[in-house]
Amino acid sequence: MIGIHLELNNKKRKDGLHNVMLRLSYKRKLKRIKTTVFVKEKDFKKNNYAHWIGGTRTMRDKQNTLLLNLIGDAQRTPSLLEKKGIPPTIDNVAEYLKGNEKEGSFVSYAKKIKQRFLDSEQINSYKKYKTFITKLQTYLGEGKDLKFNQINVSFLVNYEVYLKKIGNSINTVQKEIKVLRAILYRAINEDLFEQEKNPFFRFKIKAAKTSKKKLSANEVKKIEKLKLEKGTTLWHVRNYWMLSFFLAGIRFNDCCQLKWKAINNGRFEYQMHKTGETKSIEIHPKAQKILSYYEDDDKNDDDYIFPILDPNYKFKDKLELFTKISSKNAMVNNNLKKIGKKAGIKTPLNFHLSRHSFAFIARKSGKMTLYQISKQLGHSDLKTSERYFSGFDELTENDEAMRDVFDY
Repeated sequence: MIGIHLELNNKKRKDGLHNVMLRLSYKRKLKRIKTTVFVKEKDFKKNNYAHWIGGTRTMRDKQNTLLLNLIGDAQRTPSLLEKKGIPPTIDNVAEYLKGNEKEGSFVSYAKKIKQRFLDSEQINSYKKYKTFITKLQTYLGEGKDLKFNQINVSFLVNYEVYLKKIGNSINTVQKEIKVLRAILYRAINEDLFEQEKNPFFRFKIKAAKTSKKKLSANEVKKIEKLKLEKGTTLWHVRNYWMLSFFLAGIRFNDCCQLKWKAINNGRFEYQMHKTGETKSIEIHPKAQKILSYYEDDDKNDDDYIFPILDPNYKFKDKLELFTKISSKNAMVNNNLKKIGKKAGIKTPLNFHLSRHSFAFIARKSGKMTLYQISKQLGHSDLKTSERYFSGFDELTENDEAMRDVFDY
């Protein structure tokens, strides 16, 4: 196995800074690769893993993150070479790492970021970046690369036109361009691209205003009161949706992984998979009634509450689990549409609509402050909630204003 470490270049620049180098070692053979990090000798701690750099906090955090990512890239390189049929020798690993740096390949760098998300089990981000890279490579053509220095305003305009031409909506195009921008900003932070050449200073990302779909309190009641045969798929799916609504819009990813041990003293306490934050919410009597359908004498704390995932199947990794949950979500959404039709609701139902509907009804009731709703939704700050509600409030306020105009 190739040893991977960091060390300082003995030679210092005129400003007194030393280059931090990536050192590869295998059976007394050494290869050193320059990084973009330069520090004072006193600020470098060789054996302090992930905290190699001292000094001011701003530069320290940025440089340590950069070096940690470089270590990760070096650790992954042997397996990447093997997949390409290249022997993972120390020479080939060094050349691969040096080559990517010299070539300035945006595509190679984007793939590294995607892999980092997978390694850190940030599956949503991994999937988003995977989709972005697939679309970009289709646009570029088979076997063609994209260099950092080719990303300018002209490229962005042409890529935007292409995305629209293949049928993407304005907001889907916006999301793809935002991913490109995020990758470019990461590269700037890692000194792989110059801030002065950033084309987003002159390129404006376009977006269309959208209104969030939601249900009224009366429509939610229709779903709640709809007569469905107990034990059927539709009956179970209605229970999942209603429990989500009563738990302030719990996401499907969290709902299908809820376990009995999450219930403590009349409250649900669980970790939200999207943010990693812990959420605690009181169990409403209506939610308790739904839970009672699934309780039995044989239940264990580690059992799933709902029969969505197979409790006996061991997922090999989070990517496989994410894929299974996505499949189950599609099944649930298909059945929710059937429930909506039976209940006479025009808006096509999906699971996430329970979250939007809770937020809209809570806001409209006037019984909860924006801060309280924000906390129940698990938002990190009020600005997130304000953006979230902007899709509701504008249409509602306009409708009420129009009614006032004709009320004479």
